[in-house]
Amino acid sequence: MRRFLLTMALMATAFGVVKADGYGFLTLEDSNGASQSVVAVGTRITFADGNITATNGTSAVSMPLSKLARLYFSDTSTGIEGISTDKGEAEVTTVSGVSVGHFSTTEQMRAALAKGVYIVRQNGKTFKIAVR
Repeated sequence: MRRFLLTMALMATAFGVVKADGYGFLTLEDSNGASQSVVAVGTRITFADGNITATNGTSAVSMPLSKLARLYFSDTSTGIEGISTDKGEAEVTTVSGVSVGHFSTTEQMRAALAKGVYIVRQNGKTFKIAVR
């Protein structure tokens, strides 16, 4: 019986690993619904000083554990929090190319954007975000 349970546990673990491989991003969502994503391949998760940090070598996302509502794998990247407006103004457009505005703070961006998917350009980089 013990061998059977061990075998089932290993199979369930293997299935979970295979299933996670189909998703490209690890997403952290806070209690307000804002989310941040990082590419899942090679991601390392650490807990320190009351924060969770997910790092993949090229980018990192961090969030206080007290605000973490969900941690999940996704096939799309999301997150206004992942955009740092202290690095310059962010230009936001809809996916169809209509300009929504230019924002100097994350708070302004959150207040102005309705639910949907947007393209954000900042310092020569482009991000896709989803607002829920």
